[in-house]
Amino acid sequence: MLDFVPNHTAPDHPWVKTNADYYVEGSEEALAAAPQNYLRVATDKGPKILAYGRDPNFPGWPDTLQLNYANPELQGARIEELMAIGGKCDGVRCDMAMLLLPEIFQRTWGVTPEPFWPKATAAVHERYPAFIFMAEVYWDLEWTLQHQGFDYCYDKRLYDRLRDGHAEPIRGHLLAGLDYQDKLARFLENHDEPRAASELPWPQHQAAAIITFLSPGLRFFHHGQFEGARVRVPTHLCRGPIEPTNPEVAAFYARLLQVTKQNGTFRDGVWSQIQPQPAWSGNWTSDCFIAYAWAGPNDSRHVVAVNYASNQAQCRLPLPFPEFRGKQVRLTDMMGTEVYDRDGTELVDHGLYIDHSPWHFNVFRAADDLIFAMPQRLSVVALGLAVAACASIGPAAVPHDRIDYATAIGDSWKAQTLLNIVKLRYADMPIFLEVAQVIAGYQLQSALTGSFAAGNVTAGLVGPFTAAGTATAAGTYTDRPTVIYSPLTGVDFLKRLMTPIPPSSVLFMLQSGYAAERIMPIMLDSINGLNNESNRLRRPADPKFTRLVELMREGQLAGAIQIRIEHPKEGAENSVLIFGPSKDPQLAERGKELKSILGIKPDLRELKVNYGGYSGRDDEIDMMTRSMLQIMLEFAANVQVPESDVAQGKATPGLADAQAVGALSGPPLRVLATDTPPQDAHVAVQYDRRWFWIADTDIQSKNTFGIIMLLFSIADTGVRGSAPVVTIPANQ
Repeated sequence: MLDFVPNHTAPDHPWVKTNADYYVEGSEEALAAAPQNYLRVATDKGPKILAYGRDPNFPGWPDTLQLNYANPELQGARIEELMAIGGKCDGVRCDMAMLLLPEIFQRTWGVTPEPFWPKATAAVHERYPAFIFMAEVYWDLEWTLQHQGFDYCYDKRLYDRLRDGHAEPIRGHLLAGLDYQDKLARFLENHDEPRAASELPWPQHQAAAIITFLSPGLRFFHHGQFEGARVRVPTHLCRGPIEPTNPEVAAFYARLLQVTKQNGTFRDGVWSQIQPQPAWSGNWTSDCFIAYAWAGPNDSRHVVAVNYASNQAQCRLPLPFPEFRGKQVRLTDMMGTEVYDRDGTELVDHGLYIDHSPWHFNVFRAADDLIFAMPQRLSVVALGLAVAACASIGPAAVPHDRIDYATAIGDSWKAQTLLNIVKLRYADMPIFLEVAQVIAGYQLQSALTGSFAAGNVTAGLVGPFTAAGTATAAGTYTDRPTVIYSPLTGVDFLKRLMTPIPPSSVLFMLQSGYAAERIMPIMLDSINGLNNESNRLRRPADPKFTRLVELMREGQLAGAIQIRIEHPKEGAENSVLIFGPSKDPQLAERGKELKSILGIKPDLRELKVNYGGYSGRDDEIDMMTRSMLQIMLEFAANVQVPESDVAQGKATPGLADAQAVGALSGPPLRVLATDTPPQDAHVAVQYDRRWFWIADTDIQSKNTFGIIMLLFSIADTGVRGSAPVVTIPANQ
């Protein structure tokens, strides 16, 4: 889409010399009376006074000259330009399009031209039916331009009301007919407005984005908006400052775009506004809400609810889905982690109860296809049901449920980790969804009914005695777990994936018994300037690094390496690595060799362990540890992929012979690829129609993968203590 400026040109446009009659001409009197609105120029027909381009409310723009749409030849020339543009792009954004309307032009220049836009849009659409006209338009003239052929018009009114921060005018604006709203371009910033990140506080920014970009119409984003840019760059400049990406803003917009792209309901569905009702009599805060529903194909139902206010607010939202009556409905927030199960009849007749903090929002997916199967382990026998109902279900469920849930969560965690390693090989973004909470709920309902009748069933005084009775037993068992997922985004993504693992974690892993030849090559990028092997950089390990790892392992096996936690009176705790005293002369020699490799003074007993590049000092250890993302990238280079995927550019080259025996000097992780599901896999995932897996018989790769899983658990670097201290006795 190109930017088409119909109202004016630059003063140096060729038409100024060759077609001066295309412009609004002034006079000496007009120039003297309003010098801010006119300019004396040289043309092929001699000097002329031409008007600056402007709108009726402001002085002229001195870098422009006003085109005269009262001249039919000018209108013809502009239509020819649009026809030429129509063959070169998908559409045009027409700058200040309302200035060409006859009534506006007359108010500005005192002449009334023939309508231009109906002729221009019709001519272009006749030749290019899919061509898009979008109008920058103000002064409530959107409807007028829509009827003159524009496919979309700026919705500046919604932007202004969102910026003002009051919900009621926004609800009123959204009451307009869909024939109008569907043709509005909705935005939170553009080149004429301040940056949303600087204009709106972050909580309000998110709420405004949800309202704007999940409403009907065209979703219109500005360059830099996804990254949280704060500096508005004037259009007259050809460059702007380089601003760092705000990870929280980027994560929010990535999630929002994912929701809109993956779900066609927000594009092709039927939209309707929901009028919030008071949660209880006298509660005025329902006026703070903006809510609407989307209904799409395949029973897709969505509800958007936003508290667009700086105060806590409550309301009820009657859902426009009568098909929910008599069903159980699950509401899952697609932008967050909230999951609720509600009675469908209550949602339709009384409304969904909402209690939101300031600027809070939900984008619910509503589904009524919940099926809770009865576990096979439960057996019910006739009248015994009434007795069973009196017993407690919970304690009996703990032994098997705890194991079942732990196994299911563990297996999905392994699959998610392997999938993200494979995705990195294919230059795809890793996505992590954590199981934040599991709530198991059980319900056992029983009923026992009966009737009994006895008496003389004949008319005689004496007759046979009869008796009859019936008994009915019924029961229902429900196992309804609630699983709450939490996507790893924003600050959590940075902390867990992109922040290097603290050096103290390396020491604790060694103390826990994990072999140095596995831990150090995985977790370290370098130590005191000695480089570790890097698969992704195709960098071999420094021989001294390899020897250092061997010496650390010998110290582990000899029991000479210990860790002590010190708690000084001031400051955070310190981790101390100690090489215990030994009478073994060989072990003492190993200690001297280790210090020599690290470039440490032989007589030092305590050494600080820092994170960072090698400082060159001989009284400290400097570790460059890897982040979890770096670790995953290292092993992604080992993933077996078809050569055709590499040749086609779908996957990165990786190592030349990653799967060959002995090809890796570091801990192995052999990820195999097949076109069919593997039969004997420790963990397997499907990606791009292929199966990637780790063999259950590959104990080395299983060990390595287990360490990666463990590192995810200790990768939380939110709390940093003082630097660990390493102590090496002088006699070693």
